[in-house]
Formats: sequence, C-alpha cells, structure tokens
Amino acid sequence: MNLDDPVQKYLSEDYPNLTFENYPIRIKDLVTHTSGLPNMIPLSVNEMLKNFTKKETPTDLNNALKNYTQKDFFKDLHQIKIDTIPGYNFSYSSAGIELLAAVLEKVYDKKFEVILKEYFAKHAQMSHTMINLSPEEEKNLAVGYHCAYNEITTKMATLPWGAGGNVKSTVPDMVKYIKYQLKNDAVVAESHRPLVKVNDRFSSGYCWRVNKDEKLGTLYMHHGGVTRSQCFIYIIPEYNLGVFIITNQSGENTPKDMKETLNGIFEQIQKLK
Repeated sequence: MNLDDPVQKYLSEDYPNLTFENYPIRIKDLVTHTSGLPNMIPLSVNEMLKNFTKKETPTDLNNALKNYTQKDFFKDLHQIKIDTIPGYNFSYSSAGIELLAAVLEKVYDKKFEVILKEYFAKHAQMSHTMINLSPEEEKNLAVGYHCAYNEITTKMATLPWGAGGNVKSTVPDMVKYIKYQLKNDAVVAESHRPLVKVNDRFSSGYCWRVNKDEKLGTLYMHHGGVTRSQCFIYIIPEYNLGVFIITNQSGENTPKDMKETLNGIFEQIQKLK
C-alpha cells in the first residue's frame, strides 16, 4: 500500500462518488481524517448523534447498528457524496476508519481484528486488546453511563469492522502501548509523521493529532468517545511520557473535565523537569 493510492484500488465495486473533480480519496486521506467522508455510515446515525444528550440515544444507536453488516456499509457507501477535494479539510470520520479496516483486510487477507491482535501481541506484548470479547472477558467489561443518567447504559453495538470505536483494552495493555509509542522505532516514527497541516495548532498524522506545545514540545494525542465511555491518550517524547485517561461516563462536559485533569497532570510534570 502507498499513501497516495486511491482507496478505489482496494474496493471490489466501482465507486465514482469517492472522487471530487478528478481528485480521488486516497489512503492518506483516510488516515488523516481529510477524506470528506461523513462521521458515520449509515447516515441516519449522524442525525442521532446530534441529539447526543437524549436518554434514548444509546438505544437508538444500537438499534441502528446491531444488524448493520459490511455488505450494508458498502451499499451505503455508494450514496455518499464528496463535496470538497480530499486531503485538505480535517473532519473526524469513523466511517473513514471503518473503510480503512476494509482495505487492510483486502491487503492482508485477514480479518481486521486478527491483524490488530497479531501486530500488538508481537510488537508490544499486548495480549488483552481486541474487538470481540469471550463470555468470560465480558464479565470484566466496565459498565458505562450516558450523560448524567444514573442507569447503566447499553453496550455499544459492533460496527461492521469494529475499527471506528469498538476496540477494548486493559489499563496494563495501554501502558504497554504507551511504551511502544515512546520506543520510536522506524514504524512508530513514521506513524507520528505529520501528513497534513490542519492549522497553526496541529497537523494530522496516522490517526494522530500532532501538536506543537510551547511547554511540552511536539506531542501526539487522540481523543475518542462513545455513549458510555471517553478517553484521551497523549504521547510526549520530550518528557518520555505517555498519559492515558479513560472514564466510563460520556456526556457533553466529559472532554472538558478530562482535559482539566490532564492539564493539572502536565503542570505537575513540567515542575519536575
């Protein structure tokens, strides 16, 4: 695979709609969230997310996704209309990450979860990071809460490939992941490479936001969330530091509260240098 390969090269059907004015969506555009694809496919899910704080939203999302297959995804992909040249405008797209997982399966001739588990088991000794859990592993999955509602919310339905929000892990595995990122071998260094300058604050790399911070230096961060959980990860080579923070509650103010906690950690770390 090459970053400049059109994604169409790896798809079994013809998708002329994945082009804007003769500029095709490339692999590079998927990994940098600059493809122009919507946040989610099916499109109905995006409407539900606009009502994120409604008590019924987690159930509505699950009902829309629980029987949604890879075949359904590829069918709906025909209906997507790109309205800008890919590669320039940053707009987070879980659909783009799902499509990237489909491409990886085609290239490696393996299920995405197998690729994920084999790679991290070999290179980072992570053995508890996966998409699908066994009944025994399900017992250890943290319960989640939606917004300020007291009831335990429903588990998130698995997306067609599970790459856009279904990966589960343990805190010890995430510590191993941080160590792997700080090792900065050739593969990690490439994954940290800025590929698209979004604005003066950050560039987009391989699914990383690459930020230049006056106090922390160049850092790599990602934020993710579903209706039952949110997390942040920061990789800060200047301090040989990684921070992973996760909560089993997801509401409108959760990212702000987590960022305030992170800022407090970073202030203390800077005092120690």
